[in-house]
Order: sequence, then C-alpha cells, then structure tokens
Amino acid sequence: MVTPTCSKCRRPIHSDDINVPKNVAYCRECNIAHRFSELTFGHERGAYIDLDHPPNGAWFVHDHSGTIIGATHRNLVNCVGFLFFALFWNGLLSVFVSFAISSTLHNLQVPLPEWVPVPIMEGGGADTFTVLIETREGKQIKLGSLLTNERRQFILSALQQVVGQIV
Repeated sequence: MVTPTCSKCRRPIHSDDINVPKNVAYCRECNIAHRFSELTFGHERGAYIDLDHPPNGAWFVHDHSGTIIGATHRNLVNCVGFLFFALFWNGLLSVFVSFAISSTLHNLQVPLPEWVPVPIMEGGGADTFTVLIETREGKQIKLGSLLTNERRQFILSALQQVVGQIV
C-alpha cells in the first residue's frame, strides 16, 4: 500500500488526514492541503519493474512485429488439484458408462467376456413376458411383467390347470 508523503516536509501523512472522495490530503506539520491524487501518482503497483527480467510465469517480447506481454496462471498446486479432480470424476463416470454399455450389449444378445461387469437383472431382454387375462365381465388382469422362462412356464401351466378345473 502506498503511504502518501508531504511534498514540502517529506513526512508521511496520517490516514485520518486523508479524504479520498474530496481528493484531499492534509499535512498537519506544514499546515498544507495537497491533492491526494498528486501525492500517490507514480506510486502504482509495479511502477518500477524491469521489463528485461520478468518474473517466472510472465514474459515480455518486443520485436519488429510489435510488443507482446503475457502471463500464465499455471502452477503446480493447480495442476495437482485439477489432476486429482479429473481422475476422480472420470473414474466415477467410467463405472456408470461401463455398466450402461455392458447392459445394452447384454440386452442385444452380444456375447461379452466373463470379466465384463454385467448388471444382473430379473428378466429383461428377450425373456420378457406378460400374461393378460380378460374375464367374462371384460376386465383385464395383468400377470407378471419381465418374467423369466421358468416363471413363464409356471404361470402358463397354472393357468391351464385352473382353466381346466373351471371348464
């Protein structure tokens, strides 16, 4: 931070004697009011820098095509933090993507190696089966959705026995 000094006595002006909105800095020693902007002019941050030796991560190039001034925000801490986040996120996402792909291929009856994780689901794929029974009153009864072959055979056998007993 820049400390304004009196141009006459060269002593620092206390912050209580500065009114920034009115642009006034008052020196109690000299009893003189100065323009605050004139006391701080030329003391901007970086006013005394060496363009031939920029700090790490910055550059200054002046040649026949023009002047290029640049800086980077890259550093090791940001790199490691982003790397950790990227590996974690991609690892998490790859689990869901691999399950989606393997279950889709499984439902399409594509043979998969044994080491591929395939979600085990009841029914699904080509083995789905739904039995609709319409009663004499016109009501529909839905028996079983996504039945396996074993359950489908059981339902059909049970229905044949029940229908045979009723008729």
